Amino acid sequence: MRKSRHCAEDTSRSSRFHGRRGLYAAMMSLGCIAAVVAATCMPMGAGDGGNAQLSQLTFASNQAGDVAALNAMSSSAQKQELPATVDSSLADSDTVVSPTMAVKEDGTAVDVATGDEITNPQLVGTVDEQPDPLAKTDGDTYVPVEVGEVRAANSHNGTDGDTAVNGDGAAMATVATSALGLQDDGSFAATAVAERVGNSYGAYWGTYDGAAAMFNSDGTVAIPNASAVIDVSSWQGRIDWNKVKAAGVEGAIIRIGYGWDNPMDSTAAYNISQCEQLGIPFGIYLYSYAYSSEQGTYEANTVIRYLQQLGISSAQMTFPIYYDLEAWTWTGHSHPTDANTYGQIVRNFFSTLASAGYSNTSVYSYTSYLDTALNSTYLHQLTGWVAQYSSELQYSNWSSAQRGWQYSASGAIAGISGNVDLDAMSLSPGTAVRLDDDSYYVNSAVSDAYSLSIDGESTRSGAQTRLGRGTGTSAQQFAFTRLDDGSYRITDVESGLCLDVPGADARSGARVQQYQWNGTKAQRWYVIDAGDGAYYLQSALGNWVLDLAGGNAADGQVVQLYAPNATAAQKWKLASATVSVPTSGAVRITSAVDSSHVMTFTDAQKSQGAKLRIASWYGANSQLFQFVRVGNGVYEIKNLGSGKFLDVPSNSTADGTRIQQWDGNGTPAQKWYVRNGSNGTVVFFGAGSGKTLDLSGASVADGNSIDLYSSNGTNAQRWILSRGNTQVSITAGTYSIRAYGNSTYAFDVAGGSHANSANVQLYALNGTAAQKWNVRVDSSGFLTFVNAGSGKALDLSSARAVNGANVQQYFANGTNAQKWRVIAKNDGSFVLQSAVNGWYVIDLSGDSLTNGSNIQLYSSNNTDAQRWYFAKL
Repeated sequence: MRKSRHCAEDTSRSSRFHGRRGLYAAMMSLGCIAAVVAATCMPMGAGDGGNAQLSQLTFASNQAGDVAALNAMSSSAQKQELPATVDSSLADSDTVVSPTMAVKEDGTAVDVATGDEITNPQLVGTVDEQPDPLAKTDGDTYVPVEVGEVRAANSHNGTDGDTAVNGDGAAMATVATSALGLQDDGSFAATAVAERVGNSYGAYWGTYDGAAAMFNSDGTVAIPNASAVIDVSSWQGRIDWNKVKAAGVEGAIIRIGYGWDNPMDSTAAYNISQCEQLGIPFGIYLYSYAYSSEQGTYEANTVIRYLQQLGISSAQMTFPIYYDLEAWTWTGHSHPTDANTYGQIVRNFFSTLASAGYSNTSVYSYTSYLDTALNSTYLHQLTGWVAQYSSELQYSNWSSAQRGWQYSASGAIAGISGNVDLDAMSLSPGTAVRLDDDSYYVNSAVSDAYSLSIDGESTRSGAQTRLGRGTGTSAQQFAFTRLDDGSYRITDVESGLCLDVPGADARSGARVQQYQWNGTKAQRWYVIDAGDGAYYLQSALGNWVLDLAGGNAADGQVVQLYAPNATAAQKWKLASATVSVPTSGAVRITSAVDSSHVMTFTDAQKSQGAKLRIASWYGANSQLFQFVRVGNGVYEIKNLGSGKFLDVPSNSTADGTRIQQWDGNGTPAQKWYVRNGSNGTVVFFGAGSGKTLDLSGASVADGNSIDLYSSNGTNAQRWILSRGNTQVSITAGTYSIRAYGNSTYAFDVAGGSHANSANVQLYALNGTAAQKWNVRVDSSGFLTFVNAGSGKALDLSSARAVNGANVQQYFANGTNAQKWRVIAKNDGSFVLQSAVNGWYVIDLSGDSLTNGSNIQLYSSNNTDAQRWYFAKL
């Protein structure tokens, strides 16, 4: 993160600081001056007796017994240098970002003492080139403060704006330690601290529920189950990662770069490879210079290019890809100031990364920016890492069990020259998900055929969780009930008992049992997105998830608690246990957008790769499906017309992927999890993608596509299952084809003609041969109707499938113009579908039930004019 501006507006400008204003109060609150509030935020009494140079930082492992070592972390003592002279042209609301530089509200960087504009491209870039955001202070820590605060500080120190210029040309002043509540030996003066930050002496490491945690100075927990993490860039130089690991560092967030079209951070490749070699969990961050949505895409593609160049997949990163959103300075450009613009930028950044397989993403920023430019529910839901150099973490709008607090910019770690940022991170494996309260099957990502079960389907307290082959019993159904803290109570439907960690003994290998509900954290679980439709079930006790022992899908295999490792053994897929899916007979899948439209394949298309569409229901086998159960709540969906299965091409996860039909292959691309929609509807989630079957644009126009798309809760993704009649095969014989609206009218060759192209019309029954039709059935199931009087076939004029095309008789020639598919309706009527184009059917012009009314072709519209009765003679 940019060391020069991390805590910029997190001084007195933040409304969250309980109304405390003034530079000194802000500094004490922020803790950005290392020696003043011990930037590691140690409690009073920690450290080495207040020596000017404090003891070296040492991170401890994330265990309760090592908390004392965590509290030994400290920073080099420093004094915040403030400009003694502030040019009168600067407004009080302008921001001082270094001892010599200020930034005006329009983004212009100026010399704080003279007001002259700063144009050095290394500091502010050029119109076409973004600067390294850490260059303003050579990577050193600096607390941005408002100009008005600096003026107030100078007045308190007795300077009058005429301070002498020092050797480097900058007029400098220092903040007196006494004014900051320090005694002469560097220790805290309790009364002075009490006046400024209440009864707090700095944030500190402690133990909570058996695990290390970061505490606010008032003793409340800021980050439970916290890991000691650092974030680094090229400004830390070449790091000795062996020493860093030996110091107890438990993770690293590595800068990959900044903006777009810039070089990768010069140490990113080295830092990432070292973390991989030494087993140090890591993530990355990109500092954003985006001010439009398309630039969010540019920056995402920059990250993708860097990661692909390094050969790093999402699975290799324990921590997310963080999008660093701050109020940047770049010549000729201004950063966004509203949450709507930032929301569009972030949406593009995240979706572009996800399309490349990087779905573990999060936002980084600081509290005052989250209160202003980033102040939206959408952006707060995506925020997982917050900088605030203070005695307490005052950001609370977390939507995920994963959260991080960057609490110091002045840490000292063995193996790193100079300062480094310190972070307390809750190492949750992903973003928390909100589920509808419902009963679910919890299937293993190792094999869809196996589900979470209770040992022996027991109903006793203490029975252990195990894996079992999916049988659909209530012992394999679990009711998820959302609780006030966003966690879930998970109750076995058969026993009524809850998933529980015995004795709250959370550790890798701890057993999980069912037990009577008692409301403790041992029985609370977070549902965490694991990507591609899978979830982690994380214990509220900390950094442990439900885990299939040994990763082996077999009956009776133990399901336990374990530290996250991102393997399939820790990923679970959820299907609604309350959805009834027929597994025998034909099923019609109707859109919730319009109950007259169903999933279909064009009847004549039985080939591999034919696309799934929406169409008016006309009862063809191409509109009927069979559900083949492969596990609890998971199915393969077979089309009765082609015998092929619904399939996601190449098991894609991209939104908008067209669904096709393909020969059965048993892969996740052909497996679908069912979930409850609303009002009796069903939502289908792809087993390989976690995305839904979606009616494109929610349009029921015949032929519109059905695609893969991220779940959004709309009717375009909801479907109704109902029994459907299979197509009736009419056997060879002689028939009268009669009107649906009045069965005393029938197909008739006008005038009993024997000529080619003689018109076929509707006419009252008269018993003549002109109204009798001999049926022939070919090997493909298509029917030909030959008039008994003329010997000529029912024919589509010119073989053109267009609205209003005439139907006539013509000598039998075996072409598609004379072939018809007979589709049965539920009431005994039939639709005659053309083999030229399955979307077109025989239609009674104007639905006119009078002698001489024309018989024509028309696109299927499910009206009475397109239904016919067959009477065998």
